[in-house]
Amino acid sequence: MNTERKHGGFFKELYLPNLRLAAVIIAVNAVYIMALIFIYRKGIFITGYPDTSAFFLFIFGIIQAVFLAFGIKLISGNSYRKFMKKIAGSSVDKQELENDFINGILLSYGGNVLCIGKKYVFNICEEVSVIPIENIVWVWQSKSFDKNYVYGIFTSVEKLEYVNIATSERIYRIRCHNGWESYVYSVLALAAPDALFGYSKLVAELYEKYPHNFKSAILEFTDIASEDGDE
Repeated sequence: MNTERKHGGFFKELYLPNLRLAAVIIAVNAVYIMALIFIYRKGIFITGYPDTSAFFLFIFGIIQAVFLAFGIKLISGNSYRKFMKKIAGSSVDKQELENDFINGILLSYGGNVLCIGKKYVFNICEEVSVIPIENIVWVWQSKSFDKNYVYGIFTSVEKLEYVNIATSERIYRIRCHNGWESYVYSVLALAAPDALFGYSKLVAELYEKYPHNFKSAILEFTDIASEDGDE
């Protein structure tokens, strides 16, 4: 897990790592494909099995072409472009967002980036979103179990951890990688002290009924419960 390290802005953190990885993949694959072409032209086959050698060279060539296509996809910077498009449509100044991003707590894993600033939560994981911290009303942790199959055959069960962030508009379900969930939860508790933390069925029902007046509904219910307890 990567936490509280010094980091750069949007381009450096969201696009440059992919660009570096793509450069390595493309360079290695280019050399490998050139080697395959050289071997094929020189007729260097497995002794006595030229057809078999040519077949394996063909298969390996296809595999390397797939990796090359993956490298090209990384260069396209799909997540970075989605994120920049998202903030371009925001009413908040781009420089203000980037400053908050730079000064925030950054976590990154396998191309997934989550940054918690003083004013915003920047989520570039399974979806791309920028969440104003002042709009957060409820936060809780959850988990699910995903069954993995290979060619239709069950192989394993993967445990998926999430931190859920609710605003008056919607719920953001953030996939937490590499043991993020507890850390993210504790950081959000400090960043959004006015929000409610923790899950219960009653709270979920109140949010479902009153998403735009959730805090008022919680306060009203708390007051009623307190009065009943006094009696």
